Amino acid sequence: MKNFEEVSQRVITYNRDMNNHTSKKKPRLYLINRDFQLRYMMVALAVGGGSTVVTLAVVLIPLFQLEMIRFPNFLPFPFLVGMALAAVVNFLTVAGLSIFITHRIAGPMYSMVRYLHLVKEQNAKVPLRVRENDDLRFLVRNINDFFEYLNTQNRADTERISEVLHLIQSSDFDAPKKAVEILEEVRGDLQKRRIPEN
Repeated sequence: MKNFEEVSQRVITYNRDMNNHTSKKKPRLYLINRDFQLRYMMVALAVGGGSTVVTLAVVLIPLFQLEMIRFPNFLPFPFLVGMALAAVVNFLTVAGLSIFITHRIAGPMYSMVRYLHLVKEQNAKVPLRVRENDDLRFLVRNINDFFEYLNTQNRADTERISEVLHLIQSSDFDAPKKAVEILEEVRGDLQKRRIPEN
């Protein structure tokens, strides 16, 4: 019986360690916003291919015209294979680098959209965070500052409304007059902060 308890305790410890290990090491997903990242990959490939063609034309056409370079009527098979492999390696390098680079933009974009949905559902508890090496950190900082400003204004309005409620509930004769003044001030502040509609 003691051996069974030791073995079960080891299994429980092993499972807990494995769960902790797997939660720390998540596989990195590079295609976060597929449409955005693939669109920019295609642009990078088009620019790379276009610049290669233009460079070849600028360099090779004058050399052919001056008859400094001559190709035989047919190109040897190893030469064609080398050109094809170079093109494939170039294509894969540009595609991989474009996805890797756009990952630093697509990740924060995804985080911002998810955070805005949480704010809309009133479930956002902490400021928006992105990875240390992501681009758009400046935008994320400004979004956090904006929501902090809104929270500060919301707290101030809540305190003024609480003051109005206290005045209304008190037996002071001047309470309705003071309450109306505070409510008009709150309404004016809210109208100043309102985002104009299209």
